[in-house]
Amino acid sequence: MTNIDSFNVLVGSWRHSASWDSDDYLAEYIISIEADAVVVSAHDLQDGEEFIISEIKWNGHVLSFRSLMPSTGREGLNEFELSAQGVLKSRFTFTVVEELHRVGT
Repeated sequence: MTNIDSFNVLVGSWRHSASWDSDDYLAEYIISIEADAVVVSAHDLQDGEEFIISEIKWNGHVLSFRSLMPSTGREGLNEFELSAQGVLKSRFTFTVVEELHRVGT
C-alpha cells in the first residue's frame, strides 16, 4: 500500500460534531484525491466563503495544511487525524497579531 492509498479513509466531507455559536466551528472540509495528490477545500457554512488552503501534507497518519479566511485574515495550521472509531480529530492552531497601545504615561 502506498502512502496515498492509506489516505482514502479521510476522503469525504467533514463538519464539526457540536453546535457551537462560533465561526471557528462552522466550516465544512472536503478532502479528496486528484491525480494522485491530496486536495483539501473548505468553506464557511454560514456565508459560503471559501478558505484558501495551502501546504497540504499527508504523512500516513496526519493530514496537515494551512488555511486562510480572506475576510478576516485569520490563518491557521490544521491537523486532521482519524481515530480507530472513524472520528476525525481536528487540531486548529492560529496566531493572533494585535497592535498594543501604551496605557498611562
